[in-house]
Amino acid sequence: METPSPLFLIVLGGIATALLSPLSIEGVPVLVFVIPFAIVARLLYDTPTALTVGIGISIAAGALVQAIGFWEAILYALAASITVIAYDSFYAKEKNEISALLFCVLGTLIFEFLNELYLHENIFFRSEYFLGTFPRAGAAILANLIITGVTL
Repeated sequence: METPSPLFLIVLGGIATALLSPLSIEGVPVLVFVIPFAIVARLLYDTPTALTVGIGISIAAGALVQAIGFWEAILYALAASITVIAYDSFYAKEKNEISALLFCVLGTLIFEFLNELYLHENIFFRSEYFLGTFPRAGAAILANLIITGVTL
């Protein structure tokens, strides 16, 4: 099977996020393809290309989905970038599907952490947000695991 181009991943991720955005919890889309596709792009390509895919899908999703605002798109891009760089640092030589799934969960938690800081909520007193027991965070972790698992 032929490897998809980075542009194809960006377009597919943006359109898929837009089409599946009605599946939301509290008005926030659960199926956002930024972090899973950035991890998959890192498995297929080098780090700069994976960063480009993550940032590109963030921009496309932010432009196509009204529920994802400007700052949330920036937070997705930042979380995807941190995740890809961490993934590349910890698994410099051997990258596999299990490590990709683990870093997908890490990336989702990073996004939830950044999002809670942006919303000015104190996550240290409301730990259910950061620990993934909040329904939106738990659904996002599960959705990102499924997306990453299917695309691998």
